[in-house]
Amino acid sequence: MIDHISKLSIGTAQIGQAYGLNAAQNNIDINEASKIIALCREIGINNIDTAYSYGHSERILGNVGIGGFNVNSKFSIEDIERQNIHEDKLVDLIEESLRRLKISKLDSLLLHNSKDLFGKNKKIILSVLNKLKDRDLISKFGISVYSPSELLKCLDLCEPDIIQAPLNYFDKRFLNKEIIHRLKSNKIELHVRSIFLQGLLLINGNEIPERFSRWSSELHIWHNFLLENNLRALDACLYFALNQKMASKVVFGIDSLIHLMEISESLSRIQELKIDFPDYPSFQKELIDPRVWPDE
Repeated sequence: MIDHISKLSIGTAQIGQAYGLNAAQNNIDINEASKIIALCREIGINNIDTAYSYGHSERILGNVGIGGFNVNSKFSIEDIERQNIHEDKLVDLIEESLRRLKISKLDSLLLHNSKDLFGKNKKIILSVLNKLKDRDLISKFGISVYSPSELLKCLDLCEPDIIQAPLNYFDKRFLNKEIIHRLKSNKIELHVRSIFLQGLLLINGNEIPERFSRWSSELHIWHNFLLENNLRALDACLYFALNQKMASKVVFGIDSLIHLMEISESLSRIQELKIDFPDYPSFQKELIDPRVWPDE
C-alpha cells in the first residue's frame, strides 16, 4: 500500500481569503488555522503549500507556527512592481515570505505563472532561483502549470526540480506517457493539485450550480460511477490522486477544520479500497480548467 500520508500537502489558499467553488463564506481565521495545523501534526501531514499572493495566508501560518513542516511557496512577477524588475526585488519578495512564515528556508519555491519565463524577465528569474539555492533559502525550484503544452515549453527553457499540475478523474492530461517519460528522464518531481476540481467533484448531483448545466452528461458519468460502486466522492478523489505512482506530492485544499477531519477519516477508509476507474479520457478544457468556468 502506498504511504498516503507522506504524499499529502495541505493547500492554504482558503486561509485568509475565500477561494474555490465550495469556499466558506468566512475564510479560515487564525483560530481555526491553528486547529488545522495541530490536526495535521496529529495525523502526520507535514507538507504545506502556500503562496505570496494568498492573502493573509503566510502571516497566519507564521503566527500559528509551522516549524517542522516542509513548506512550498509560489511567487510571480505580478507580486511586485512590474517596472524595473531586478534581482534584488525578487530576493526581497522571497525573504518577506520567509519572515511572514517565520521559517528560515522553503523546501521548494515555484513560479506561479509560467508566462513570466517567456518574457524579458526569464534570465532574472532563473538567476534569482539559483542564488536562493546557493544561499540555502530554498531546496528546490519549480513551476506551476495548467496544460501539457505549457509544461513542454517550460522544459525547453529551464530544468526545474518540480512541476505542479492539475490532476483529477476529469483531468488526466499529465498522465500522458510522453509527459511521464519527459519528467522521469529529467528527474522532475510531479506535484498534483486540483484533485477535487475546486470542489465540483464533491458536490451532490442535485446541488450542482446552474452554470454547470451544460456539462450535466459529464457530471452524470461521475455521479453514476460513484453510485454504482457505492463510493463517497471524497474517497474516490483522494484514492485516484494518491494512487498515481508518478505523483510525489498531492496538494489538497480545505475550507474548514471539519473538512480536514473528513479527509482524515477518508484516508483510513481508502486503505481498504480497491477502485477500478473507467478509462475515460480527460474532459473538455472548459470543464476541467476553473479559470474559464462561466460566471455565476
